[in-house]
Amino acid sequence: MRRAHKDVGMCMERVYKERIDEVIFDIVYHFNIALDFEKIIEWGIKAGERCIKIYAPNEAVAHYKLALNAIDTRHNIKVKKERIAHILSKLGELSWITGEWDAGIKYNERLISLSTKEGDTKSVAEAQYRLAMIFIGRSRYDEAIEALEKSLRTFTDEGDIVRAADCHRGIGKVFRKKGQLDEALESYSIGVGLAERAADENLLGRLYNDMGVLYVFKENYDLAEEHFKMSIDILEKTSDQFELCRAYNNIGSFYLKTKEYETALGYFKEQIIPTKKIGDKNNEGFSYVNAAEAMTNLGGKENLVQAEEYCKKGLQIFEMLGEKHMIAASYASFAIIYHKLQDWNRAIKHFEKSIEIMKDADLPYYIAELQLEFGLMYGDKGDEYKAINQISKAQVIWQELGNKERVEEAKTVLMDLRMAMNKS
Repeated sequence: MRRAHKDVGMCMERVYKERIDEVIFDIVYHFNIALDFEKIIEWGIKAGERCIKIYAPNEAVAHYKLALNAIDTRHNIKVKKERIAHILSKLGELSWITGEWDAGIKYNERLISLSTKEGDTKSVAEAQYRLAMIFIGRSRYDEAIEALEKSLRTFTDEGDIVRAADCHRGIGKVFRKKGQLDEALESYSIGVGLAERAADENLLGRLYNDMGVLYVFKENYDLAEEHFKMSIDILEKTSDQFELCRAYNNIGSFYLKTKEYETALGYFKEQIIPTKKIGDKNNEGFSYVNAAEAMTNLGGKENLVQAEEYCKKGLQIFEMLGEKHMIAASYASFAIIYHKLQDWNRAIKHFEKSIEIMKDADLPYYIAELQLEFGLMYGDKGDEYKAINQISKAQVIWQELGNKERVEEAKTVLMDLRMAMNKS
């Protein structure tokens, strides 16, 4: 039986040599049944590379795992350390997309250990960068910065300005998440300068995408729209499907902020199927939660019911990922839905849960946003005292972050609430 499968696999290697992509997965299958571990390693890697090209990350992970398991199972097989490092690198990279973040941490840590022994500083830096991305997703910001700074030193020393730019991009994300918007802009700008020097169009597209998000936070909507459009133009040319889905989600978020809810909803709904198709769990979750926010703002019983269902789907994804920020954002979306439905107890419960998670994740900017929304809910409920309490907390955070525009917004809302209290 095993011999027959091995013979079939070897025959297919010869017969389909010039059009191997047609049968590459069948070849892996036959050598796997035959327990030919050397061939499993060789063709598992090739099949994984093929899956990456056709945007099938989950299938790529399965084939790279097959190759790695063959190496781990047969210790008597001599495999070059470079090949093992290649497999671990691909698994570490793909795990971010597929949402297997715990496994991604293990693959990258194993690669760091292997590459450190081999003196391969660049592979170590690449693995540290990938770990940093997972740490950012899980709100482990100190660890993320430490890993990014280590990577940046290595890439700078080796003159790799493209990867150095990526590190500045990662550092910018941490600053943005923590509400340090000027510092984020500085990091992104350094990244743009390096990407321009390297003439790396795709990296520029990703950086413009991040800067668009930043300008939304800074409430500079003209610059936000300009950067999103530049990003999408580039990413469509470079066919970066993963980042393109993220860019469309982000421009949808831009339209949320400018209160163009129908337009925003269109962008979010359009990304649900593509993100599922390419196996991008993070962006799929964003599509659901963002669409829920747009539908909640549009209002109406039907939209609110659909928004609740979308929130459930998004929350399920983010709980799987351990993505604290978006877990909290999902609870916040539930809270706002229940606010609209005047289901006060459930709204309060979900606001409190969301703020608790945001505090644990150390996200002051988002905590202030939530406290403003929580205060507005109490205002609609007729409890001006609790409304003032929540919005005053938001005002203090914005003052600490140096966000003058939001401080003034809080002052205006507080003035209206105090006037309402005096009249009553």
